[in-house]
Amino acid sequence: MNNHLTAINYSELELIFCLKILKLNSLHYGYWKSRDEININNLKKAQAKYVRYLMKFIPRGIKDILDVGCGVGDNATALAKKGYRVIGLTPDKYQYKILKGINNGNVSFELKKFENFWTVKKFDCILMSESSNYFDMDIGLNKSKDLLKKNGYLLVADTFRKTLSKEFTGTHVESEWIRCAEKYGFKVIKQEDITQNVLPTLVFGENMYREYLAPIEEIIDGYFKKSSLMRTKIIEFLFAKDVKRLFSLKDYLFERLNSNLFSEKARYLIYLLRQKG
Repeated sequence: MNNHLTAINYSELELIFCLKILKLNSLHYGYWKSRDEININNLKKAQAKYVRYLMKFIPRGIKDILDVGCGVGDNATALAKKGYRVIGLTPDKYQYKILKGINNGNVSFELKKFENFWTVKKFDCILMSESSNYFDMDIGLNKSKDLLKKNGYLLVADTFRKTLSKEFTGTHVESEWIRCAEKYGFKVIKQEDITQNVLPTLVFGENMYREYLAPIEEIIDGYFKKSSLMRTKIIEFLFAKDVKRLFSLKDYLFERLNSNLFSEKARYLIYLLRQKG
């Protein structure tokens, strides 16, 4: 029997925390107004506003939409209710179980990575709401080109690094991504920076970290300090990797939830691009 933890899947931990503990209906950043008080109820309202705000970028005449990295289906469901025909993709089995409970004739979901998805069907628009950073930009943009109809649209809302910095290495550098998009025949139609509107989500996350995770870290740290040297060495020998993984979560969250660092190194942008005919 293996008593050790598997490698930490930070995205899965976030998913469980957001859905099971905070009872959220969305995994996206919220769209906040400057006067909004930062609390759980306003986060839920801000996430709903985010979905509505994002839909304003969808051009007229769009019928078929591919929602890449659809999360728990809030964007896809909202689009389907507006009459769009939507296919949502997720590579996550936990998310897919939730998605299978959504009943709307205009939307269907597939458990598949975007890189491995293929259909003869072509789409008017591909939506990537906080999912464009999960794959190489060349792969993502080339795949989008192949799946779009002639003069089709690509709508991306995500975090972009301002420069090639060591922080937020899981995100694309904005200038590099734009050059890559142009290489695959995409032209920027519209761009909007909503960084200030999403930052309160990070502040909320920082508050949750201090309320939930920090006390747990303190308890574990205190236990080690109060334990006998022999007991500490035994625990370190048996569970060294597990403890290291647990505390690595602190470094991960420091970058993910640090609103000041985010403002300095990154931007949250909405891009509407169109494939050149």
